[in-house]
Amino acid sequence: MAWRSPTCRSSRHQGFTYVGLLIFLAILALTVTMSIGTGAALQRGEREDELLFIGTQFQAAFRSYYAATPQGKPFYPATLDDLVRDTRGNAVQRHLRKVYVDPLTGKDWGLQMAPEGGLIAVFSRAEGVPTKTGGFPSELSYLVGAKKYSDWVFSGN
Repeated sequence: MAWRSPTCRSSRHQGFTYVGLLIFLAILALTVTMSIGTGAALQRGEREDELLFIGTQFQAAFRSYYAATPQGKPFYPATLDDLVRDTRGNAVQRHLRKVYVDPLTGKDWGLQMAPEGGLIAVFSRAEGVPTKTGGFPSELSYLVGAKKYSDWVFSGN
């Protein structure tokens, strides 16, 4: 039987330890990558839900503005601020608590204008394809199958 140095056995164990460490790091990197992707998807879903909530707020505000129009006054708001502070009547009315920013872009909304003037709808200017394509509440059923976020138009009609 040949004599072995204690350092030979130790270096062989160090090699296995090194391989084990590499495998552990690879698994850890894979787990972190997967969780980042999942987190991004969850965050995108939350932003879409927020967009839908704010969109329904705008829809209700447009409807309220139309319903509160005094005779001889403009039927459509000139700006989004008119939904927050409507001075067409004797008393100031608030159809919207505040002008929300687009949750997908963090910027202003795209605006659709009526042919006779004034705003009739808002939409997101975000690029990209919505992850939510179905399961909308009945008042938003027209959003089923939208190909891009700018197809999510919120009007009072």
